[in-house]
Amino acid sequence: MRLLPALAIGLAMLPRMGATEAVDAKAYLACIAGGEALQSCLAVAHAACDAIPAETPAAAIACYRAAEQGWTDAIKSTLQSRAETMAPDALTALSINTRYDLMTALLQCDRRQEIGLAVTQDPAPEIQAARARCGALSAALVLARLGAAP
Repeated sequence: MRLLPALAIGLAMLPRMGATEAVDAKAYLACIAGGEALQSCLAVAHAACDAIPAETPAAAIACYRAAEQGWTDAIKSTLQSRAETMAPDALTALSINTRYDLMTALLQCDRRQEIGLAVTQDPAPEIQAARARCGALSAALVLARLGAAP
């Protein structure tokens, strides 16, 4: 069966995750499904990270990286649960699209970080915190699209 290898490859391409989940993906998806604006749901989900003072970029970096891990774990879990209800070809296409959506978004985060380091006067830790935030937001947005997918 073609489905299992394709799904395994798609899941393996997502960033490696730790055991700590810093976000509540179910509450986030419920917020979106309940008709709240995506920006509002993201603000609630990342409130703890957003509240970290700018003077402590290392703490913000750690927080956003943990959030990104949580979102990626939720993406993996969602794809795995879809395996029970979707046709194999549809699941394969969804897994591939999801993987490329995330990779594309993270590549844009890297581009912004590289430009920031090359041409701005901002200190590197602040740029790295912005990159970590971008990664968390990117993964959360991919999860929102995946949650809305049929």
